[in-house]
Amino acid sequence: MLDLQIIVDGKLYSPDSDQWIQQLAAFVDENLTLSEGELEHMAGIIKEEIKQDILQGKDFEGNALLPLMPSTIRAKGHAKPLIDTYNLLNSIAIARVGKQSYEIFTSVDYAGYLQFGTKRMVSRPFFGYTPAADSLINQYLKTSGYKLVA
Repeated sequence: MLDLQIIVDGKLYSPDSDQWIQQLAAFVDENLTLSEGELEHMAGIIKEEIKQDILQGKDFEGNALLPLMPSTIRAKGHAKPLIDTYNLLNSIAIARVGKQSYEIFTSVDYAGYLQFGTKRMVSRPFFGYTPAADSLINQYLKTSGYKLVA
């Protein structure tokens, strides 16, 4: 069994608590300063990786999305999950929401149904921080001179 300990700024936190997330965010905000351009670039990486996963029929972890039902394929005329009018794909956007933060979001009202499913439709979780985005952001930070701690 894995014994996980989370230490942020010298204080030990339980992994079951969300207090460490808040403390980590505060610590990063105080100790890591990126330029607006760097933050916007990283938000753009996440946005583009989400869009690529939608186009490739993958969830945000890189796994293939569950296939559509035959009746849905007949109605749409193709078997691509999450692609119909391209409204979802074109709605993925970024916005600066704070001094050191950007938000990646979608403005379509049905995105939650796709992400989490309904009682009649399986979830197809397309929206999240992708492993590919993580790799690209780490590479970007390294080439920008930031030292990363694993």
